[in-house]
Amino acid sequence: MDFKINEIDGATREIHIDIPKNLYQEELEIAFRNAQSNISLKGFRKGKVPIKLIKQYYGKEIESELINNLANKFFADIVEKNNIDFIGKAILTKYEILDDKVLLVISYEVIPEVELKDYKGIQIYEPIHRVTDDEIEKEIRNRLLQFAIPKKVDKIENENTIIEIEITELEKDTGLEIKNSKPKKFSINLLDYELPETLKVQFLGKTIGDEFIYQENTSDSQATKVINKIKILDIKELEPPQLDDEFVREYTFGRLSTVEELRREIGYQLQERWDIQSNKEMAKQIINELIEMHKFDLPKRFVMETSIKLYESFIKKYKDSSTSKLQLNEEILKEFIPTAESRVKWLVLKHNIVKKENIKIEDYDLDQIISQYQLNTNSTNEEEIKKKILNNANLLENLLEKKVIDLLTSFAETSEIDFEEYIKISSKNEQQILTDRHNNFADTGMPEKEIKKVGYDETVD
Repeated sequence: MDFKINEIDGATREIHIDIPKNLYQEELEIAFRNAQSNISLKGFRKGKVPIKLIKQYYGKEIESELINNLANKFFADIVEKNNIDFIGKAILTKYEILDDKVLLVISYEVIPEVELKDYKGIQIYEPIHRVTDDEIEKEIRNRLLQFAIPKKVDKIENENTIIEIEITELEKDTGLEIKNSKPKKFSINLLDYELPETLKVQFLGKTIGDEFIYQENTSDSQATKVINKIKILDIKELEPPQLDDEFVREYTFGRLSTVEELRREIGYQLQERWDIQSNKEMAKQIINELIEMHKFDLPKRFVMETSIKLYESFIKKYKDSSTSKLQLNEEILKEFIPTAESRVKWLVLKHNIVKKENIKIEDYDLDQIISQYQLNTNSTNEEEIKKKILNNANLLENLLEKKVIDLLTSFAETSEIDFEEYIKISSKNEQQILTDRHNNFADTGMPEKEIKKVGYDETVD
């Protein structure tokens, strides 16, 4: 078996595999004999159909399956023995049965080598937010509500309320109850952040037995607007416990002693959340800047595969809404391709930076993960835990990404900015970037119909 690799572009390769004709014929005869044991025809018992008839009725199907099996086998061998790294799905694009050999042509994609621009000194904003006393008090109230006792009341005075309701769906045109539809009972918590504000407002001030009409708002002009009659059956207000030193000791199992200590700890925790979010926003700016700085050949099929995964994830997330009825087609996929292109572009840039800077996973990178794993599992065998971590490709990729981001952030020139102001600026910038990419989007189309998928499947998270 001989092979050669052709470079199609910066991200695409074709491997031509020559299989000796005699080897192919031997494999084909074996395939026919293996198929014989599972085939039955009228007039013959199962497993007794003559090979001649099997070739006549099933020859093309068996031969096609053999070609695909050989493509998988030889491609996997070549990849392993020659340390070939590729991404996405390798595809058998062509095969020819010649006089002296069988030719297989397999297309696959690689992470292209990129001439990196200067990524030291990228200018970014550092969003800053200092936690206020009001935020600390709000967080304390939310935590107290976790221990609140429901108390029956007659009127809805605030959002700390659980309400039993009955919903009746009405006809859109007449406003009358839909025939044969039964009212449904629900329990809702006005503190639920997913509850529309327009609905919360209508509940405030209502008493048991009150009714009102609610029409769900939607930005989709094509969607059917649902009209409901809502009747209040029961009201329970959540009465939180009193905040004092005794509650703090019970709540923290003796770790903290006073209300003031709890306030300080919550302040630290809230500030840490903001700082983590700030780091995420700085990383996002750096990634976006790098993406805009570099132009290179993208692995088109891998971009398409990534866009399909994004689409499927979107459908899964909203499977209970009208979006779940969308069909997978080119027009819909185009909406996800700009995001997929950005993700794949960052993947390529990240791997090139890793190579240039010789970034590796060191033992000290694993220490915190090992410690956390020990806490969660009560395991003390560090070598066994380390082995599991090193076998987790996604975890290692995330660790590498963190090291790359930390390096790039250390090189960046930062300007402090208030978080709210930053959000306003970044929202405008992101919208402009999306508009530019949409205008410049080149239709890659759908990939050619696959004869067979061979090799391995790597995805971008």
